Amino acid sequence: MSQVAESDSEFEPDTGNEQTTQVQKGNRSRATIIPWADSPKYDTLLLDWLKAHEDARRALFSKANTMSRSKRERGGLGLKSDYYYKAAVHILESDENPVMHQKINEYDKKQLVKAIGHRFMKLVFLY
Repeated sequence: MSQVAESDSEFEPDTGNEQTTQVQKGNRSRATIIPWADSPKYDTLLLDWLKAHEDARRALFSKANTMSRSKRERGGLGLKSDYYYKAAVHILESDENPVMHQKINEYDKKQLVKAIGHRFMKLVFLY
C-alpha cells in the first residue's frame, strides 16, 4: 500500500481501493469532526452532557488509567471511550446543522472518541 501524506489536507488520489479510502477517512483531522474553535456551543454541549451524566463524570475524572478493567467494573465505572463516544453522539445530534448529524455515520467510533477525548483532556488541562 502506498504512503499516505502527513498533512490532513493532502490525500492520495482515489484509486477505488477500499483500503485506501479507509486510510484517507482515518487520516482526517479531529478538528474537522467537531469545530471546537469555531463555536463555544460545542464546549457548552459537552459540559452540559457531563453535568447530566454523573457516571460519566466519575469515570472520566477518575484515575482509571491505573486501574484494571475488572477493578473499574467493580467500582461501577465504565470505559472512558464509551463515555467519550456517547458525548460525541450527543454533541453531534444536538447541533441544529444536519451536516453535523451526518458525522455520526461518516466517522467511525474511534475517530469520534479521539475528537472528544482530546478536547476533554485540553479542557481538564486548561481548567
